[in-house]
Amino acid sequence: MNHNVLNSKASLCSKCGTELNESNWPEYLRKLHLHWCIECKRKAGREASNRYYRSHLERVKEQVRKYEAEHKERMIELRRFGQIRRKYGITVEQFNSLLKKQNDSCAICKMSFQIVKPNIDHDHETGKVRGLLCDACNCAVGAFESQKEGILSYLKRTS
Repeated sequence: MNHNVLNSKASLCSKCGTELNESNWPEYLRKLHLHWCIECKRKAGREASNRYYRSHLERVKEQVRKYEAEHKERMIELRRFGQIRRKYGITVEQFNSLLKKQNDSCAICKMSFQIVKPNIDHDHETGKVRGLLCDACNCAVGAFESQKEGILSYLKRTS
């Protein structure tokens, strides 16, 4: 049986009326003889998922609570890396690469991140990530940046 329905006779999406071709009508839909373009199929899938979620809301919430309770450490890690990605624009791989490059220690004082939690140092104007610092060094850099001119002037006057 030939599943290739694409021929000189144009097929149209039964949902939106778009002409179906190889780029918007995947083979699996052709084999099912489902005359939907990929966008309509995706939309139908999202709608079905949303209907299920709404009609089984308490059950879904309970499953999520159970999963989060059983995988507490993993959930904390996922939330942290989600925040890092949103705030600093770096991936888990980039973060881990920085850790490795700095030998799992502060870029300034070399304190081990086995002892303290790393802070992501970044330029507040450009957002560019510079490295990983301990709390003390991160605060010192932040204070220095905000008062750079005054600090340099003071050091020149008093040396």
